[in-house]
Amino acid sequence: MVGLARISILTLVIWGLVALTAWSVYTPPQAGKVVGAARHGSDADFVPPPDLKADLSVLTKADIWGARAAPANQAANSGSAKPQAEVWSRVAIVKEAAGAFILLSSPSGEVKPFKAGDTLPDGSKLLRISTSEVVVKPSSGGSQAVHVLN
Repeated sequence: MVGLARISILTLVIWGLVALTAWSVYTPPQAGKVVGAARHGSDADFVPPPDLKADLSVLTKADIWGARAAPANQAANSGSAKPQAEVWSRVAIVKEAAGAFILLSSPSGEVKPFKAGDTLPDGSKLLRISTSEVVVKPSSGGSQAVHVLN
């Protein structure tokens, strides 16, 4: 028990010496060398988003979700009397400093961005976009939340 007490006291003495040495040799950085926000509570500048046109064209050409297969199915069913609605598919949800927007692909393969408040091609209104859900107000009224599968 005496050995443990001696080790504890020796540890505290060493810790005190290290703290005293660190305090005595510390010098604050020069005024021009400090990196941080200019004032308390200010926001850091966001990096501007990259140009997504090249990436979107690669995604469109890759046909990951079978966007080109939808028009072929519609052409096969063209003999039916019931008109088919256009089927737009979700390509991606993009989150930026200014807010989020969703990229939708038309049946012809054209990719268009839509943000909250925009009217969708079928007349519905896009109310809210988050990484987990998209809330749409159908043209018939009401509100419909579409949960995004990750």
